[in-house]
Parts: sequence; structure tokens; C-alpha cells
Amino acid sequence: MQTHDVVVIGGGPGGSTLATLLAMKGLDVAIVERETFPRFRIGESLLPCSMDIFRKTGVFARLDSGKYIRKYGATFVCHKRNNQVYFDFSDNGTYEKSLAFEVQRAEFDKDLLEHAVESGVKLYQPEKVEQVDFDATGGTVTTPNRKLRARYIADATGRVALLGNKMMMRQQNTDLNNVAVFAHYENVKREEGRRAGDIIIGLLPNNAWSWTIPFQGKVTSVGVVTAAKFIDKDRVIEDYIETSIDCSPIFHDLMKDAKRVSEVQVMSNWSHTCDTFYGDRWIAVGDAAAFLDPIFSSGVHLSVSAANFASEKILKAMEKDRLLSESDLGPDYEKTMRRGIKRFHSIIRMFYDGDFVGDMMRATELPHVRRAFTEVVAGDVWNEENVAFKMGTL
Repeated sequence: MQTHDVVVIGGGPGGSTLATLLAMKGLDVAIVERETFPRFRIGESLLPCSMDIFRKTGVFARLDSGKYIRKYGATFVCHKRNNQVYFDFSDNGTYEKSLAFEVQRAEFDKDLLEHAVESGVKLYQPEKVEQVDFDATGGTVTTPNRKLRARYIADATGRVALLGNKMMMRQQNTDLNNVAVFAHYENVKREEGRRAGDIIIGLLPNNAWSWTIPFQGKVTSVGVVTAAKFIDKDRVIEDYIETSIDCSPIFHDLMKDAKRVSEVQVMSNWSHTCDTFYGDRWIAVGDAAAFLDPIFSSGVHLSVSAANFASEKILKAMEKDRLLSESDLGPDYEKTMRRGIKRFHSIIRMFYDGDFVGDMMRATELPHVRRAFTEVVAGDVWNEENVAFKMGTL
């Protein structure tokens, strides 16, 4: 049996970031990842507030090497009146939080995992976890090839939520029961100059919405999210994206010369939350704990933020071999994560329940309100000085 201080199950952004942070502090850390990288994933638009974490792990320089296009803002457009509102991340007043990147996840996830290995993390890949068992002193992870023993286990298995499902704690968020249909295209029209890498989100009929996420080069990710009840099972899914967004004059113009260069993919039933994010000897990070909705690109940000918070708790627990269930460890971590998740959920509900573009156009005429909502769109959901949080708006 091989032993480590911590075994992280899952090598996506949350798992790789957590493992890197722990290894940087001298812990013996292993990642068990079932898939061979690179592999396709959705969630291609990063948020500025993740960048501090990537600087902390040392991977930021790789991301900003020119491989990925810089993202300085986000535009929301509405098909009803063809109006739009733009969030420029520099409006949050902090240079470090003024930019992010648009990434092809196959390469991005591979970069983060390789950086984890370069930081001293042991990698078992491809290797599927068959069983996880716990006792008073730690946990044992069983794969077809080996048994791994660790004082703490981290579940970073994404929407699989390995431990949440094993313990029957994973609950669907029924108010966000949506379906995403997406593909990659060439020759999608872009903004020029500084805004060439910005995401554009379009509001469509029936509370549906669409995105265009430009990558470095000619390829752009385009997708549509809608409630499951509006997907016609007899409809040709390959035509769904183009026909759905054609009602928006802005998106019609963006796509007029576009050519699809990938298969159309469908993802559904993603929104969930686990009853608890920790146990005596385990902790869940990222999508393995909760995932909401891709509208504000919160997935990767919540994952790497959870990794950052979880690393602090594991390091503290390691000092005296404490249980993660002690009040200042797992419970405090979960409280912190749920606070950020709740704030993202609140702005998601504002998007689905109201006239988001119109409301934001009016609200952001006030500089302090513009800054407050720009901070949220940039992912700064743990900033207690944000006036939107102080006033209870979010």
C-alpha cells in the first residue's frame, strides 16, 4: 500500500490547484485521475478573481504566455430591444482583477495538471477509483492497480461527486434544470483590439441564453442554454444553436460567416448541491460539492477558490492530525463556500427572473453600483465590502 499525506481524487482545475497548493507547503500529495488528458470539458471562460490563485500556485505565467487570449470584460445583449450592457473588469478598481482568459479546457486542464506534477504532486493517471473507505486515522482509495492510504482525502471529481453520491448527499437544484447545447466555430465575428477576447452573452426567448467565447486564433465556442422542457427531442440538434440565436440581431451578425468545426455536444442536469462538503477525513471541492449554472462562468472559479480555502484547512488540520469536522476546519470551509455560492445563485436568479440587461443598464449608471456588480461578475463574491452584499441586494 502506498501512503501519502493527502490523496486528491480528480485532476481538473480544483483538484490540480488543491494538490499544487499543498505540495508547495511540503506535503506528500497524490492525484488520482481516471481520464487521459487532454480531454474535452465545458467551462471555457475564466474570471479575474481566479487569477490571484493562479499567481499563488505559479501557473499564471503559463496562462499568460500567449497561448490563451486575454479577457477584459463581458457583454450582455438582449434580443427584445437589441440593447446591451458591458462590464469592463477594470471598473472594479484593482489591476490584478482586471483580466482573465478564454481557454480551451482540454489544454487548460492539462496545463494545470502538468504544473501540479512539476510542483511535486504524484500523479496516477489514467486510474479509476473503485472504492473509498474511511477510519479514525485516514482514508484508503482503491483502484484496479493499487491501494493508496492518506490522512485526508479530497473529492475533486466534478459533477460525478464521487463521495456525495456514495453517501447519498447529492441533491439536484430543480430551479436550474437546464440543458446546454454547444460547439466550436471558425469565423465568428469579434470585437477588435482590447475587447477581442471578451465573452458575449445573449438573452433569448423563454429565459434561454447564448454565449460566444473567443479563443486565441480563429476558433470560438458558441452555445445555447435553455430549460429542458424547450428542447424538442425530434429536432435536429446540429441546427439547434444557429436557429436558436438567429432571433438576436447582434448574434445573427456575429454568426453570419461562421462555420462549425466540431461536433455539437449536449450537457444536462448539471445543477446540484451536496448536503455537506466535509467529513472527519475528507473534503469536497468545486463541482464535487456544488455546481450552479454556467451563465456567470462561476464553475472554474468556485472550484479553484474552494481549492484555495480547502488547502488552508487541510494544512491547519495536518499540524496536529485533527479531524476536518472540527468547527474551525470543515464547517468553516463549508460556511465560506456556501456564502459565495449563495451570492452567485442570487445574481443568477436576477438574470433568469427579470430584465437583466435593462435593469443593469439603469443600475450601472451609478458608479458605485457599476463597480459593485462588476466585482460580482468578476467573481469577487467573498468581498464583504461590496455594497451589493452590505445592502442585501445579493
